[in-house]
Amino acid sequence: MKKKWFVNIERKNNYTPSPAENRVGKILKKLNIKFKREISFYDCKSKYGNYFVFDFIILSKNIIIEYDGEKYHRSKQAKANDKEKSDFLKQSGYCLLRLNKSHWSTLEETIKIFVGKAIPPKIKKKGYEYCPPEQKMSFKKPRKGSNDY
Repeated sequence: MKKKWFVNIERKNNYTPSPAENRVGKILKKLNIKFKREISFYDCKSKYGNYFVFDFIILSKNIIIEYDGEKYHRSKQAKANDKEKSDFLKQSGYCLLRLNKSHWSTLEETIKIFVGKAIPPKIKKKGYEYCPPEQKMSFKKPRKGSNDY
């Protein structure tokens, strides 16, 4: 059963997205993918009682996209929070795409591949974290110069 989520209005109104998050949003819009930004789940809180916030949710595919900025995601606490968030998503049946600066030059292609075909659990490289095992989907990397996504 999918967990209940909500748009974190407090976060959305008091937060300026990074240039990378803006770029991901523009790519999703360009691809005509419906998404919500800055969402939280009712039963996903930090040990301090704050709701964890996720960058993007694509409801039609049960996909969460997180862009890990270099500055924030260096700390031990941020890494611990990311692990908690990842574990929650894994248990809740959501696919997770973690992006970072290493994806910058192939950001659109990476999103197209992940959102278009999703990624089977055995592929764990370049941010393709996982998909729940019940989502049996094929994954074929496009040939260079191909538009097959």
